[in-house]
Amino acid sequence: MKASSDVYALPPPEQLELATLGYRAAAADLIWAYVLVSQGAHASERRRFDHGARYFRSIIALDPSFREPYLMMDAILTFGSVRANEADARETREMLEIGVRTRPFDAQLVHQAGAFIAYIAPTYIPDAERGEWEVAGARLIARAGELGLRDISAREAMSGATLLSRNGQIDAENEKIEKDSSSNKTSV
Repeated sequence: MKASSDVYALPPPEQLELATLGYRAAAADLIWAYVLVSQGAHASERRRFDHGARYFRSIIALDPSFREPYLMMDAILTFGSVRANEADARETREMLEIGVRTRPFDAQLVHQAGAFIAYIAPTYIPDAERGEWEVAGARLIARAGELGLRDISAREAMSGATLLSRNGQIDAENEKIEKDSSSNKTSV
């Protein structure tokens, strides 16, 4: 017999903290390990990981600064998901943005979120909203560059500038850069 659906056996994220009896980070680690194993099993069986986003929300509720889930979230919820859809892309973006707010100086995480929002997620989003997603992602990629992420290539930087230009945002970004550089000169 082949399994066709999964059961989500954890309490809602807001109640999960109480259920862990104070061992929040340990519980988050345990759920993360389960997600990795379960996603692998689902992928090998070519089945959708139905409750992946719920597990990620539980991890975030328990330990919002836990870095590794954010770095693999887009791959697990969209790439690794059979029949990923618009709701998956929206939920992944929302959780990645939580990660960026929680870890604002983590250049790799900021870049990961930006790349997902700018390049991957728009394939699931209606055409009317794609421009906003591309601009938001390009801004995060630029922020990762500001934070000193050395892995951003010139091609990627140009690609981000192209997204901003295509969506009428390049002049606003140039004004912001000029304003930032002039305020740095006067404060020195």
